[in-house]
Amino acid sequence: MAFNLFGNDAINSPDELADRRALIRALVARQLNQPTRNMWDGANKLVGAISSRVAQGQLDQAGIDGKARAETSFAPLIEALRKKQAPDAGTVASVLANPWVNPGQRSIAKALYKQQLNRT
Repeated sequence: MAFNLFGNDAINSPDELADRRALIRALVARQLNQPTRNMWDGANKLVGAISSRVAQGQLDQAGIDGKARAETSFAPLIEALRKKQAPDAGTVASVLANPWVNPGQRSIAKALYKQQLNRT
């Protein structure tokens, strides 16, 4: 069983990932700015540093997974374009609905969506 600081594994968007990274940074900064009064405070800081590194690793993995999901949703659209076919509306909608796609991918999907609207 893996430790998860946030209680759930679902990070649904890059904005949520950035918010969680900011939370980790704030928690670490607060802890490091507290003066060490005794041995137990030192041990507490050590545990805090280790757990923040674990949380950062989890957030890094969540970012990698989100980008992989974006590539997976964008791949059928690229495949259709390579075959010089119009992608179906579901594929375009899937790309537009995915918050992890990058701006370039999103602009391609928007252009294809507008083309589909003009055809009907």
